[in-house]
Amino acid sequence: MYKKEKILAIIPARGGSKGIPKKNIKALGGEPLIFHTIKQAKESELITDFFVSTDDEEIINIAELNGSKTIKRPFEISLDSSKTEECLIHAIKELLKIGLTYDYLVVLEPTSPFRKTKTIDDCIKKIIDEDRKSLLTVYETKACIGLIDSFFNYKPLIKNQPRRRQERESLFVESSTVYVVKIDFLLKTNSLVCDKWLAYIIDQKEAIDINTYDDLIYANFLFDSKLKMQ
Repeated sequence: MYKKEKILAIIPARGGSKGIPKKNIKALGGEPLIFHTIKQAKESELITDFFVSTDDEEIINIAELNGSKTIKRPFEISLDSSKTEECLIHAIKELLKIGLTYDYLVVLEPTSPFRKTKTIDDCIKKIIDEDRKSLLTVYETKACIGLIDSFFNYKPLIKNQPRRRQERESLFVESSTVYVVKIDFLLKTNSLVCDKWLAYIIDQKEAIDINTYDDLIYANFLFDSKLKMQ
């Protein structure tokens, strides 16, 4: 809770995944991937309650073994084509049935295992302090990003960027590390996105998102390297 606002966190973790089957429980640092996000949610000083939303019995067992409550997600909103917002709204309505209501929702994807608990709490404070509808994390890039037209001509989004990376204007990339949204806004719009989307900047390591085997190998390398440096 922060400034009397009740904070719900949902960890969306469906069983199916095209890139890595059973991705959310693949090993990272000797623990299931989802373990790291559950640990971060448990360590938060501001989250009132948190739940794993999943359609998968194995994930339910692992989540509960590691101290998370769970919400069983219906198959029809657990498909590759299903939107994250569908499982979030389902979770909110399931909790409402048993009399649990909250003011803000924090979304913690298990594929972002390097997020800091401080980042979660800072995001919660930022959206409440600024009284905004929705917040997302982003990371900075100095890359020259552009579009290619039907004739394969490259058109940079920012014209006349310097060739030296250090002199370029920064762009910011959406990261799925943390989202925070007012629950009444989410229920009204069925979306995490708003016109004035509040941003919280994180570094690229914290923004790592595991979707492929290469991502998982790299994440394990970073995890092992971190342990060796301690």
